[in-house]
Amino acid sequence: MASSSIPTIYGDGGPLAPIPDDVTIPQFFFNNHHPLGGQALHERPPAWFIDDTTGREVTGDELRARVWGLANAMHIRWNLGDNDVVCAFGPNHIDYPVVIWAIHRLGGVLTLTLLLKSPISNLKSPHRAFHPPHSGANPTYTEDELVYQIRTARATVLFVHPDSLAVGLAAARTAGIPDDRVVLFHRTPDVPAGAGHLTIDELVREGLGRPRAWVEPRLKPGEGKTKLALLFFSSGTTGRPKVRFCLSVCLFVCLHVCMSGWSLDAILISYRGLRRITMHLMCSFHLNSDDLLAAMKQYADRHDAGKPNSQKKYAPGDRMLGVLPFYHIYGIVVSLHFFVFTGGTLVIVPRFNFENALKSIVRYKIAHLALVPPMVVLLCKHPLTKNYDLSCVKMTTSGAAPLSAELTQQVARVLPNSGIGQGYGMTETCTTFSFPQLFMRVGTPGSAGVLIPGTGLRILKADGTWGTYGEKGQLVVTGPSMAIGYLDNPQATAETFKDGWVYTGDEGYVNEAKELFIIDRIKELIKVRGFQVAPAELEGLLLDHPDIADVCVVGAPDDYSGELPFAFIALKEEARARIAKDAAQEQQIRDAIMKFVADHKTQYKWLAGIEFVDVVPKNPSGKLLRRLLRDKLKELMKDGKIRLVQPGAAAKARAKL
Repeated sequence: MASSSIPTIYGDGGPLAPIPDDVTIPQFFFNNHHPLGGQALHERPPAWFIDDTTGREVTGDELRARVWGLANAMHIRWNLGDNDVVCAFGPNHIDYPVVIWAIHRLGGVLTLTLLLKSPISNLKSPHRAFHPPHSGANPTYTEDELVYQIRTARATVLFVHPDSLAVGLAAARTAGIPDDRVVLFHRTPDVPAGAGHLTIDELVREGLGRPRAWVEPRLKPGEGKTKLALLFFSSGTTGRPKVRFCLSVCLFVCLHVCMSGWSLDAILISYRGLRRITMHLMCSFHLNSDDLLAAMKQYADRHDAGKPNSQKKYAPGDRMLGVLPFYHIYGIVVSLHFFVFTGGTLVIVPRFNFENALKSIVRYKIAHLALVPPMVVLLCKHPLTKNYDLSCVKMTTSGAAPLSAELTQQVARVLPNSGIGQGYGMTETCTTFSFPQLFMRVGTPGSAGVLIPGTGLRILKADGTWGTYGEKGQLVVTGPSMAIGYLDNPQATAETFKDGWVYTGDEGYVNEAKELFIIDRIKELIKVRGFQVAPAELEGLLLDHPDIADVCVVGAPDDYSGELPFAFIALKEEARARIAKDAAQEQQIRDAIMKFVADHKTQYKWLAGIEFVDVVPKNPSGKLLRRLLRDKLKELMKDGKIRLVQPGAAAKARAKL
């Protein structure tokens, strides 16, 4: 079928305003006269960032000075400049923006590293059902893994959190980075002055006390389309690493690192990428300049445009809790860049702890939460939630993985004054492709929001034909910030990137209101006697059960059915306590859960078994590590510790064999 005849659904909102491609990120943020960001920059409060742990505030003037000082020191000491790469290794830190924008001022590139992966041993860690992995350093992140990233990115300087110094220093030495190029985010008693490693503070003071030694590069018109700014490694699920090239019409590059088992993917996004993404979000939220608002007036009438700041969902002076890791594209785009662009203040959380997060929401009067599903589960399921007044929250967005309709309704009850919505995106689309509608208090249950302006969507059905509204199939997307391929991997590029369209590998559909609904990853669908079962559908149902805190559903291999749904379940503390008092309760709870699914779903979706675990493993971006659980299930079945229950008709048919 000719491309022009393929049914295509486009995001509403009119054309995007022209986006400049001749300035760097710090030039864009620190130029108060820039037509695209002037209002937010003029109306914003003094504090751009707040350290959640210490309460320290960083103003725009201080941020500008620290960025300049660090850039000057890096050039004087190491002659860093155009396209040179530095690496940051550590949890969220209030000086992350300083490092990012300082290397950009020199024309260089930053690569950020993931710190934690969830080992299968976590399944047996007690009392962890309510504590998903945080972004702190972990001994499971090995020297070899960090060496791989440093060498792949060709980094020549390493910024490291003191908690990660042992691994960071060993990796730097192996990769050929001298000790004097290993810089601490801050000093601790364990690493006293004179130990051979400078801190960011020390470099900033040095740079501010020396004459300017460099000329800030100015991009030529159009140069932002190819200029790299960030390198991220993204999660992969199979085999060898794939390096993604995202040379789109955007402002800067993100190469995002997520660990999934042993797989590493590197993604390159063009220098205009984040700018384009930011503008997409601003179009959806209607917070940018009058020129852009005028171009979108009909759509904007239903949103925040023209409202006083006190009535806007996103307004200068609002505060967001920055729990998303900055090494994830969701965190660095939505929290660190987009929210700051709106004129808000980001409260930076180094390590996620649920109780501390609740306290911070109250202490800082947090208005915005950008979360992943495990955090939403905590809000809905953890008994501590009811002890805190969360009425200050006015907008909550979930991303990185689908949020079920059931969980959406639950979190709406927990956060009574908050809008609730989901977004959809991936590294190949340089983050956001759809976003919530602000005029709705709660997004349509199960919806990932509406297509944002400037994007196009096609539906590739299972039979190879193209669908339209309401029909299910693989989401094939395009837009001004799409990646263009994988570095040195023509086969993977040919499979995913075709004529400017990204084949996402996600199954979903869109309704006539242009709301997007994600069913599941196509590769994760469970095939039961030819019928497709979406794990996310069963997980959404199971999370509504009163005894369940968290769950992951995988396919169990079966000779007759091909696969059968199997659930790994973390129970609530109350259910654990009942089992501790009476061991017979375990089987009773298991039977009750099996019946719960059978009462609500058609027969081929019934569970074939349940394994109770202390924690359901996820990566730091909130995605379930299904592969680990599939491997665990195979081990249990091989050892004879699991016996599958054949649902109804399948059991009878198999008995006749």
